[in-house]
Amino acid sequence: MLKKDLMVLVSGVIFTLFSATALSAALERSGQPINILFEPGRQLEFSHNRILPNASGRDTTGGSTGNVTGNYNLNRFAIKTDIGPSRSVALQLDQPWGANLKYDDASETYGGTEANASSQALTLLLHQSINAQWGLFSGLRLQKVEGDLTLEGDLFGFLAGYRVENKPDEALGYVAGVSYQQPALGMLFSLAYFSEIKHKLEANESITTSPTTTKLVTPQAINIDFRTGISPTTLLYAAIRWVQWSEFVFDPEALPVEVANFEDNSVTYTLGVGKRLSPAWAGLLIYKHELTRDSVNSLFSPVNGYKLLSSSLIYTFDNKAKLTVGVSYSELGDSSADLAAGERIDFTGNDSLAYGIKVNLPF
Repeated sequence: MLKKDLMVLVSGVIFTLFSATALSAALERSGQPINILFEPGRQLEFSHNRILPNASGRDTTGGSTGNVTGNYNLNRFAIKTDIGPSRSVALQLDQPWGANLKYDDASETYGGTEANASSQALTLLLHQSINAQWGLFSGLRLQKVEGDLTLEGDLFGFLAGYRVENKPDEALGYVAGVSYQQPALGMLFSLAYFSEIKHKLEANESITTSPTTTKLVTPQAINIDFRTGISPTTLLYAAIRWVQWSEFVFDPEALPVEVANFEDNSVTYTLGVGKRLSPAWAGLLIYKHELTRDSVNSLFSPVNGYKLLSSSLIYTFDNKAKLTVGVSYSELGDSSADLAAGERIDFTGNDSLAYGIKVNLPF
């Protein structure tokens, strides 16, 4: 039988340490974890991560884009409690989507082109056990998004100098899923579906004096997570995430061209091993692989898949509080964009570093 204290040390960490996050497909950031729902008892959780990507490329003339990606933070807060022998509830705040891209001003072709976007999602989740193994969960997501876009350079012709500023907008989506557990084996399987969320942002566009709107649809996604004990001190974790980026929409009302189109969906595989090293210490190794997509073809997607390796250490205090620190390195997949007027950008040989800290407090 798997020792229970291994699960206390390691189980939640595999799902939640955002230092295992890379510069991903399109606007992907957090991966939308729901692991807090399966933590034992009452839990309070906070994590902070710093992502340091490097993505640069060259155009058809050999001109450099510079590093188009800015550094960014990812924060997450979550709280969970049981409300009966077979029911639990959780509330979490995360940052599922975002962008921070700017092309070097030295480029005559697209220099000064810039895109910034941020999001916050507040998710309320309820888990209901059907029996000792099976359970169902569902919840509502209140998502807030905002951002702006600037187009500069010869590439955009008469649209050079265009800018749209979007006011923050809030909209609702939902989560639904199923879980299966075998506590004696340390086994947990969960499948979670995240609906698309449709936004309509009030906008000011530089090519018109009238107020306009920007349609923004963040995509639906599916997370499949599995963990199981393979010895009294070792835990195995695997996951698959699918995101339907082909249905992503960013459409400022007055802009006559499409500037952010992602034709292919993304699939990410994760494999991790957690090991108890002593009564207080545990370690975790994670490998992630986001598959290369058939087509990227976007000025705002300098990455086509990635391979990531993450290492973490977890310390458990006498009161069962946990402190986790971790670091990861990502090899970012080469990407190309075929643009108007025969222009092309090739992003090659790029990478990303990340580090993070996470605190779990039972209460």
